[in-house]
Amino acid sequence: MLTGKRSREAIYALLVGLLAASVYLNSLGNGFVYDDFAQIVQNQWLGDFRNIPAFFKTEVWGFHPGLMSNYYRPVMHLLNMVVYHLFGPGPMGFHIANLLLHSANSLLVFLLALFIFREAGLDPRLSGDPVTAALAAGIIFAVHPAHTEAVDWIGGSPDLLMAFFSLCALVFLVKRKSPWLQGLFFLLAMLSKEPAVMLLMAVPLFDIISGRGQHSAKAAPLWKRYAPLAVAIIIYFGLRINALGGLVAFKEPNPPVGGLLPAALSAPFLFARYMAKMLLPAGLNVAYNFQPVLSISDPRAIEGCAAILVFAAMLGFSAYKDKRIFFGLCLLVLPLLPVFYFPALGRVAFGERYLYFPLAGFSLAVGGLFAAAASNGKAKNTVLTAGVLVAALLSVATVYRNPVWKSDLTLWSDAAMKSPDGYVPLVNLGVAEYKAGNIQKAITLYQKAAMLDPSDYEAFFYLGKAYLAAKENVFAEGSFLQATRANPRFAESYYYLGVTFWEEGEPGLAKEAYKAAIARDPLYHEAYNNLGGVYFAEGSYLKAAGAYRMALQPGPEEAAVRFNLALALEKAREKNKAGTFPDADKN
Repeated sequence: MLTGKRSREAIYALLVGLLAASVYLNSLGNGFVYDDFAQIVQNQWLGDFRNIPAFFKTEVWGFHPGLMSNYYRPVMHLLNMVVYHLFGPGPMGFHIANLLLHSANSLLVFLLALFIFREAGLDPRLSGDPVTAALAAGIIFAVHPAHTEAVDWIGGSPDLLMAFFSLCALVFLVKRKSPWLQGLFFLLAMLSKEPAVMLLMAVPLFDIISGRGQHSAKAAPLWKRYAPLAVAIIIYFGLRINALGGLVAFKEPNPPVGGLLPAALSAPFLFARYMAKMLLPAGLNVAYNFQPVLSISDPRAIEGCAAILVFAAMLGFSAYKDKRIFFGLCLLVLPLLPVFYFPALGRVAFGERYLYFPLAGFSLAVGGLFAAAASNGKAKNTVLTAGVLVAALLSVATVYRNPVWKSDLTLWSDAAMKSPDGYVPLVNLGVAEYKAGNIQKAITLYQKAAMLDPSDYEAFFYLGKAYLAAKENVFAEGSFLQATRANPRFAESYYYLGVTFWEEGEPGLAKEAYKAAIARDPLYHEAYNNLGGVYFAEGSYLKAAGAYRMALQPGPEEAAVRFNLALALEKAREKNKAGTFPDADKN
């Protein structure tokens, strides 16, 4: 039987969870965007539970031999597999999963704030009702528009999963319960997304500011407390190194302008931008056109240093006034630290999804300040009214932002409008226009992107596909050749180069291009099928049959490939009966 106080807390917790879900209800009709299609529809791992060991043995794109990364996130694949089997391959089930995760995370933020402000043992000098602080923190986290990228984008699930397991670990930490469960949750958080490693620092930080261990007569209990974290780190890095062949095993063929000096100069500015998006989440964009800071005299460097000084002052003030708020501010900055080194992030060096967990720390700090302000009898009504108004505005902004993520066309049109000189928006909008049948629009967008960065392969690859669709084969050939020079590992450039050669009446060149594609992606079924067609055309029927066998896979093309295989075998038998062996001298 719940007491009146506990009943109130339970109602508030339910309110936070429902509010978090309600502001994303209009996202459930959204489709796949960005790389969702590749991660879900083209991910052959998801259909068979026997593939689960593969999740832990390869990097995140291990199911697609043509792609590589330094990301190791097996828990994401586990979630996608469960959703795939529960709801099927359509997008709605995955959007439901993200919505439920965000709702659960919002409830966990409420609980974490409640425990921190009520019973964590952190010395408070600011007054305020703990339940009010928890409610404010939960609501801010639930409705903040900066979350839309992580929640609306199916590919944002690693941020949701990392937050879920990290928040579970922190709840046990604050409640001083089960270090081994804390270690397990932190391990799952790290296996969800890499920045969770930084959150391990929250444990000694909490112990220091709460005074835990200072009065311990023996060191043994302290060692036992940290042993689970040490085990979690060892397991995580062991799995990661085994899967990737090293902590950082892959380097992009076309890294952005980077290095230690630009990274050091840009980090304060990135920090300032993230703080600004937390405080005023306007102008949200999936692909900000970030340019590195290259000089200390750049006004952005000065802006960033000013932001760091202000934040440092806030840390110092909160450490003196209320360590609970200090702890929240520390949770804000810890998971952000890795993303300040922009050369490791590729082209999109500033992303709203990186704010998902930091907003939990932000919400804790703001919730504490709100409760302290609301405890002032004279200003209470004004503070509460302002709080309701801010929550309403944030909710409306979130609901308004969700439809932008409905399709690639809506998403990248919005991004290109906000970043008209951004390479990523132009390329991706071109892909969306191409899929919509607007070939000339796509060509114009790809050309502009290629001019912005002639060293990158993607714009040239997609430009080649658009030229091929427009029957401008000479331009297509040139674009695909440029793409292969920019990224020799990308199999599809060679495949479509082969298609272009074939249409130009160059079967020998087409054959070599298909072989090059297969060498880079041994599971490239379409390349095997087309290679089989080249062999068949030149009379090498046994080789054609071998290629067709390699092309066989379940799907809509299986019947056609089986027909081609049967025809090649029949032709081979006819040649054999005639006493000729056409395969003997052909490559």
